[in-house]
Amino acid sequence: MSLFEQFYGPSHAGRLEFTRLEMPAEEKNETYTRSVSFANGEPLASYENFVDAQTDSFVKDGVWHKWNSNSVLIAYGHFREGQHHGRRFAWNSDGTLSRISAYDSGRLIESVNRNLHEHPAYATAQRIAGGNE
Repeated sequence: MSLFEQFYGPSHAGRLEFTRLEMPAEEKNETYTRSVSFANGEPLASYENFVDAQTDSFVKDGVWHKWNSNSVLIAYGHFREGQHHGRRFAWNSDGTLSRISAYDSGRLIESVNRNLHEHPAYATAQRIAGGNE
């Protein structure tokens, strides 16, 4: 199974393009942004990563974005050492906010999908959706 299929499943194979990144040994302590695009070049996902020197594999660590095929942001969050950590926002395909979640080292501690306009993080989600973060 390819690295792409491990992340997105075999059902996406053929519809999207994925380029494998080879990292020189001297750069393994650096942070990288890995991007995956639809076949037409539009972005699908972007992850900040570092390369684990012991396993020689990417570990998600930092900001994560995901877009739909119409270039609408549908998910935004953070990873810390491979696990969801902090706020995560999700939007419907029309761009309306659908969920605000919070994670603590991979453990879901909050998930709200009603009255989102009353949530303290609502304004942050709106800024992110508008491309201002």
